[in-house]
Amino acid sequence: MTGLPARAAAPPTSENAYCGKGDVVQFGAKDGPAELPKTCYYTAVDGTPSPGKQIHVAANANLATVLDGAHVIAIINSYIHGLNCIARKGKCTDATAVGGGHSTEPLYTFKIYNNFLESSGENILFGGSAASAVSTDIEIRRNHLFRPMLWKEGEPGYTPSPAGTPYIVKNNFELKSAIRVLFEANLLENSWGGFSQNGFSILLSPRNQSAQCPVCRVTDVTVRFNRVRNVAAVFQISDSPSKEGAAAADGGRYSIHDIIADNVHGKDYKGHGGFMLFVSWQPPVHDVQIDHVTAFVPGVLLAILNPNAKLENFTLTNSVFSVGDDRQPVVSAGGGPDSCASRAQKLGAEAILKECFSSYKFDKNLIIGSHATWPAGILTASSPEEAGIHDVKSGMSKDPRLCHEKGPNCPKKSPGAGAADGRDLGADVDAVEAAIAGVE
Repeated sequence: MTGLPARAAAPPTSENAYCGKGDVVQFGAKDGPAELPKTCYYTAVDGTPSPGKQIHVAANANLATVLDGAHVIAIINSYIHGLNCIARKGKCTDATAVGGGHSTEPLYTFKIYNNFLESSGENILFGGSAASAVSTDIEIRRNHLFRPMLWKEGEPGYTPSPAGTPYIVKNNFELKSAIRVLFEANLLENSWGGFSQNGFSILLSPRNQSAQCPVCRVTDVTVRFNRVRNVAAVFQISDSPSKEGAAAADGGRYSIHDIIADNVHGKDYKGHGGFMLFVSWQPPVHDVQIDHVTAFVPGVLLAILNPNAKLENFTLTNSVFSVGDDRQPVVSAGGGPDSCASRAQKLGAEAILKECFSSYKFDKNLIIGSHATWPAGILTASSPEEAGIHDVKSGMSKDPRLCHEKGPNCPKKSPGAGAADGRDLGADVDAVEAAIAGVE
């Protein structure tokens, strides 16, 4: 697949939808700018024993020790529950349900399918430590990434750790080092700030951790047909040096489409409340394509920090956003007067986009709740009712579909109906719901 995604259809939901018997790859070549995984695991029963290396565990051996030295073939149909950390310094500062990328040996072909993953830090994290190799070809599909609200201070039934301190919460999904990742048909739920992060649900953030991973990069990532809810912010795309000033190798070629995000919070979750924080220090972020997204946030649509040369190939199209009206929807994320958005912020969204990107497309989006001046091709509405959305109240969407005619729960036909070359603006709601059916 090249260019913008074709007309959406619900993705396949079966365990081996993208992998035939004998580990025959069926992902396709590309989704937008992102290459899809080039290797896979066929995990059906009729495919065992695996053609890979077999490890025999003696009757009296320690299974945990054996697993520590093994590259685990896939994680499927599993329930991981109650992982948490409370230390702000020391060994237990991150509790991660599933992760990888901490190796001196090449690691490739991961499959994370149909799991319930509950942890306080990151539900899934690749990278984040010293390494001399990058994990590649990662399939993450139909997982519920979750943490209980009982871990959030101030919530009914809040239960602190035995030490009386809150559990350290970071995000649902983070990549610090990974190549060719498909993140599809997942439900991401409950993320808040107050620790070292601000409650973003999804982070694509290559990091040369502790200046001990110069090869680390995040490239060729496809995020599609996912649902995000009850978080402090949605996306953070960020290429920035480590605390030691060491840059990662690369970050870019991201395809993000058919995402639904709602019940997003701001200060009450100690977060930004926005759709995307976009930070580019070094290396420069490049080739980011966002298409057919539906997101209702109380904060800004896009906050940008880039003090360097203009960035290449940024696309945000065919989407529906409800944003807060207390700030401009496209703003500077800091960085002082040298940052591109700081220089242009007083001139509005179009000026910021022109100042920050050498080539960009910002077109056919329906923006609700903002009084900003937008580029040509942007539709605006003062409320979800005026936008012709079925059922959105206080940032929560029981039904985020666009109305095609006036009727029950439809005050008017939406200006975004059929406005994307025959498709509605926003995520394909039917396809997303079919993709995650049974995940919760």
